[in-house]
Amino acid sequence: MNSDLYEIIGLKIRNYRDNKKMSQTDLGEKVGLTRSSVANIESGRQKVQIDTLYNLAQILEVDIQDLLPKLVELTGDNNEFFEINYEKYLQEDEVDWLKKVIKKGKIK
Repeated sequence: MNSDLYEIIGLKIRNYRDNKKMSQTDLGEKVGLTRSSVANIESGRQKVQIDTLYNLAQILEVDIQDLLPKLVELTGDNNEFFEINYEKYLQEDEVDWLKKVIKKGKIK
């Protein structure tokens, strides 16, 4: 199974937004995006910028890792004993993007 990184992130954003009973327009205004940009991010059609992802997490009051995929979501394998090897399941640019997200979180 090779799930799409940005679809998973978008679904998580949508779920947290729905739980807060926030519209796409409301979330977009708080983060500086249009409603259509929020819709595109939530559907996985638009790659979310790293700073925007951190802003979304803050507005949605979740930790950044709550918006990132778990191993089982990428692979369909629920065996928690395997070391996560994103390179095996994602494209090179997606791995680079994830590394930047993680690095930004360690700078604080």
